[in-house]
Amino acid sequence: MCLIQNYEVGAQMKYRTILCEDNESVREILNFILQERGHEVFSYKDAGDCPLSTYAECKCNHKSACSDLIISDVSMPKVNGLEFVKNIKENGCGIKNIALVSGYWTEKDIAEAKSLGCAVFHKPVAPEELFKWIDSCEKDIDPQRVLLKKLP
Repeated sequence: MCLIQNYEVGAQMKYRTILCEDNESVREILNFILQERGHEVFSYKDAGDCPLSTYAECKCNHKSACSDLIISDVSMPKVNGLEFVKNIKENGCGIKNIALVSGYWTEKDIAEAKSLGCAVFHKPVAPEELFKWIDSCEKDIDPQRVLLKKLP
């Protein structure tokens, strides 16, 4: 059984995004916007609910990935978004396009997020700011990349 596939719909590539946001309204709005942009969205109310947070080692191999983007809130009830990103990076996750969003950034947290290669957004996020980041991510995604059929 093939566990990987290249997501392509006609001439338009389909992207995959992992979304972690505890505010249901914000999560639904972002989910809708991303789907309208052609993204397959795996949406979680807490980063601790995302399967990636449960693995001690990344399940993707060098020829495939589980997602193109991650967008995560920082302040969530179970798992802090910054800790989530730190953990998946330590476990070998190769997702390059990660954005962290918070209304309560400290200078230390911003510096840590940036050192992990994350885009940093302040709540409330201006839609054009987020769209600009997503646009730049989409331009850099290799159309020949292969995604796992589902999240591990």
